[in-house]
Amino acid sequence: MATNVRPLTADESSHVEDVLARLRAHFSVWPTEAGKEWYLVNFAYYEGCGRRDQCCVDILRESAPLAVGSTLVHDHGFEWCTINGSDSARFSVRHSTIADPIDLYALESNPLLDPEHHDDDTEPFEPGEGAHESMHAILRLIGQTVACG
Repeated sequence: MATNVRPLTADESSHVEDVLARLRAHFSVWPTEAGKEWYLVNFAYYEGCGRRDQCCVDILRESAPLAVGSTLVHDHGFEWCTINGSDSARFSVRHSTIADPIDLYALESNPLLDPEHHDDDTEPFEPGEGAHESMHAILRLIGQTVACG
């Protein structure tokens, strides 16, 4: 089991909310309620937004891991936490049926990929896409699936 796990502080929770609010504002053409940000990121990647404009690349890099966390917390019984590493606290989520918390930003370099929902292609992920693509595998760990919309 992971050590140095703790709930988010008020400042950390505010940071998460600020990042997700900027995500929703950036893609305001697709109105999205709080807690459903993964679906917004999913649509942004589907539309190719991360490939066109640097502003989209930047917001998706920062927000996609937190959007995964937000949707896991809002819809699937996870709770926010941090894993305190050697240099800083890492935004994470945990679930009662999984032994260790999931470090959301670590999913960028080490995504959890579900073969049923991920093509085995060699095209590199866009910034934030590794975390985004991990949603199906994370939910499979707890015996759930992603609901449409």
